[in-house]
Amino acid sequence: MRGLCAFLSVQALFCLMWGVNFWADSFQDCSGLYARPVSIEDLKAVTGYFAENLSKSADNHAITRDENGVFAVPREYILDKAPEIYDNIEKIYPFLEFQDIGVKPMIFSRLMSRMDFTGFYCSYTGEANVNIDSPACLLPSTCAHEMAHQRGFASEQECNFLAVLACVTSGDPVYTYSGYLMGYIYLGNALYETDPDAYRAIRDTLPDTVRADLRANSIYWEQFHNTIIKSVSTKVYDGILKSYGDDRGIRSYGAMVDLLIAYYGGEALNNYNYNQEAAD
Repeated sequence: MRGLCAFLSVQALFCLMWGVNFWADSFQDCSGLYARPVSIEDLKAVTGYFAENLSKSADNHAITRDENGVFAVPREYILDKAPEIYDNIEKIYPFLEFQDIGVKPMIFSRLMSRMDFTGFYCSYTGEANVNIDSPACLLPSTCAHEMAHQRGFASEQECNFLAVLACVTSGDPVYTYSGYLMGYIYLGNALYETDPDAYRAIRDTLPDTVRADLRANSIYWEQFHNTIIKSVSTKVYDGILKSYGDDRGIRSYGAMVDLLIAYYGGEALNNYNYNQEAAD
């Protein structure tokens, strides 16, 4: 009975300290920016916009690379810069203001990879924790994602969107690159499912440096596919999301594409139309 009471107490604290955020005001409620159905032209335009900015940001001298051309910025630098990256986006959305203390690297990061986790927010301690074994190119955007959870937002799609937005407006070239990379991956996956030819045309514009990072990231995660640990952890987390009213469960990670298009659509579509006219 003591063990049962202890377990229920932990569950009750989790619901009180984190679960309630699923019914609190979302980022969309606070900002007035809402995810809505999008057209294929909008998806193409924003994917192309991210690919273009990703290519530009990849050339920055601050992004060091190894002998294979793969992103090799020290993880220590990424973690040290984390407390500063929301400074600019807080000026756009003041309700995001928060006293950031940084993120915590996990000593069991390899196990997290086996469970298909790049990070997690611990509601009991208020800490943002990240996997430092996975490829470093997406570590900055992962830090930003977990720091979004610290601000009281439970939705995975909104925290992914905030991660991209915080990174690309941070003013730090390493975080900027990671933000555009994360956004491009989600947009590119959505475009590939809809129009593979359009996706390939945009992908072919990426420089070798970006391709090297995408390839290294895919190779790393491929080794953990179809493992029992990953299958179980994914089902458990999917169940947790659904138990708090998110019917999409784990698929809610992909819905951030609509928010990216809602935010960047106008600028991206104008740029897309201009490039089309120039090509003609």
